[in-house]
Amino acid sequence: MKYTILPVLILLFSFSCDNNDYIDYSNQSTDCSNPLNDTQDDTGLCCPSSELDCNGLCFGTGELDDCNVCDGNNSCYGCMDSNASNYDELASIDNNLCCYDDNWCLTWEDNFNLDILDESKWEYQLGDGSQYGIAGWGNNELQYYTNELSNIGISGCDNNNESCLYIRSYKQDYLGSDYTSSRIKSKQFQTYGKIEIRAKLPTANGTWPALWMLPEEPTVGWPASGEIDIMEHIGCDSGLVHGSIHCTAYNHNDGTEQTGNSFIQNVEGFHIYTIEWDENYIKWFIDDIEYFVYEPLNLNQDNWPFNQNFHVILNLAIGGDWGSLGGTCPIDYNAFPQSMLIDYVRFFEKIN
Repeated sequence: MKYTILPVLILLFSFSCDNNDYIDYSNQSTDCSNPLNDTQDDTGLCCPSSELDCNGLCFGTGELDDCNVCDGNNSCYGCMDSNASNYDELASIDNNLCCYDDNWCLTWEDNFNLDILDESKWEYQLGDGSQYGIAGWGNNELQYYTNELSNIGISGCDNNNESCLYIRSYKQDYLGSDYTSSRIKSKQFQTYGKIEIRAKLPTANGTWPALWMLPEEPTVGWPASGEIDIMEHIGCDSGLVHGSIHCTAYNHNDGTEQTGNSFIQNVEGFHIYTIEWDENYIKWFIDDIEYFVYEPLNLNQDNWPFNQNFHVILNLAIGGDWGSLGGTCPIDYNAFPQSMLIDYVRFFEKIN
């Protein structure tokens, strides 16, 4: 008898459990009798209040955009710089795509306003060059590049702005090198445009600060791949700023590099170093004053490898073939540490 009672009870219980009496609350039920559905929308459907979309519909698909508008298109984005030609007074979120004189539109920038270097925008290049197969970085330089806060970071500026990037070099023994410093490359790259960098340079003998560009994906070695030097300065020749290109036809290995220079009385102060680069020429400026142009008449791969994406490099080298003027200018090691300050780096595109 005890063996027959249990199956009978189970059978009776199964027939008494009508599925209609038990709602599967994990499904999107809109039954207003469901005790979990505490809200009724305008269409008469019920649901938990947490399942209302931004239109107030149960289990709807409407979403707020970045401007807090339901099913919006982020229309609050726009240029918020009142000095720009496309300034949008209704914008509440800056799209960082402001356009300025002659239709130069900003495509990327770093104003170094974070507490640390933004590694989503920059990549450290560490070592003495041997890691890349070019010991002494190809120029017999004496520094070892690190990512230590002593060598690179964000600090206050003396230019009425909140912060700057500093690249600082010390006289110290470090992994076989006599000096430390830092070098970074931008993760932003583009073909043609305007590159603008506001910087303050060191002036001690032996310092060699550089703001320059290399191709993002070179298919040949240097110099055939190309190099654009936005600004180079040698402490041993203080005040004379150089802008150059290197390629197969013109490079410093052969002593044929194409270079312009301009003397700045107060090179240790902040100045804006700029290139404008298009399909036919590269122009160099200091504080909006043009001082050099490279414009070969018959473009070919030997004299114009500049039809590809280039990134920016910021570094402070010490000594080297040029930094010590071929060994004729001793490094003033008593003047260290020496620093280069960068207020901002900006990329622009020409919009017709």
